[in-house]
Amino acid sequence: MANSWRRRALRSLLAFAALLALVVAFVAMSSQRRLQRDYALKIEVGAPDPALAEQGRHLARSRGCMDCHGGDLAGKIVLDEMPFGRIVGDNLTRMPPGHENASVHERMFRALRHGVDLDSRPLLMMPSQEYAHFSAREIEAISAYVSTLKPIDHGLPQSALGPLGRALLAFGKLDDGFVSAEKIDHDAPTMAAPPPVGTIEYGHHLARLCTGCHRADYAGGPMPHAPDKKPAANLTPHGLAGWSERDFIVAMRTGKRPDGTGIDGSVMPWRAVGTADDEELKSLWMFLRSLPPVERSTNAKL
Repeated sequence: MANSWRRRALRSLLAFAALLALVVAFVAMSSQRRLQRDYALKIEVGAPDPALAEQGRHLARSRGCMDCHGGDLAGKIVLDEMPFGRIVGDNLTRMPPGHENASVHERMFRALRHGVDLDSRPLLMMPSQEYAHFSAREIEAISAYVSTLKPIDHGLPQSALGPLGRALLAFGKLDDGFVSAEKIDHDAPTMAAPPPVGTIEYGHHLARLCTGCHRADYAGGPMPHAPDKKPAANLTPHGLAGWSERDFIVAMRTGKRPDGTGIDGSVMPWRAVGTADDEELKSLWMFLRSLPPVERSTNAKL
């Protein structure tokens, strides 16, 4: 009887080991297929106009590039939490190994418009879903600015997804924006230039950068990519009731709400947004005020 029990236990153990091996193989193959997918994009862009470099510097600061790539754009460790993974904002002052003679403009266009690198492989945690609407002129301006930077090397490690991160990716448990290239319409036309500043249309153009946290309706709610943080604020007139245009601009410049409380800068990038000029922020406010009020039970204040 003891031998029979041992045989059953051994069979159960072997079955479990076989199942575990299948799961590990599935995770490895599924995650690798998504991480190494070749989007086979053919990008043809010319050298950026050097006269756009100052505009590009402004865009790089105010559109959040420095939050992940560092103040000098030489790269930054954004996340280092194994066994989930390590995410490093790329060094934009140097071209990646094997592409030393590649076009800076092509690199920026691929990353911002398509969420891929120079090999057409997807970038991790690059919020290209929000940047894909950038106009050709804006991308050219950022490229012109990056082209002026002196090469810097901080000796940062490479991004790497650990076993937990790969498992979550394989089973579809990561935020959609983690591999943004999968969610972008790569065939959509790119607008030549942004709408005129000072219009609701420009405010909408700028506000699309907010959708990653505040959602497509701008009414906020829980953030899938930051479940440990407070829900994103409601930016519709319901959530910003009682705010004035001046209140909004001051909040973006100082990180202080009208009641004097502070805005969590680790989640809401007010420091970057606050470097936008007054006309840009006024355009953004105009657009937010034009939205239909939305009430959501999980609303948090900005």
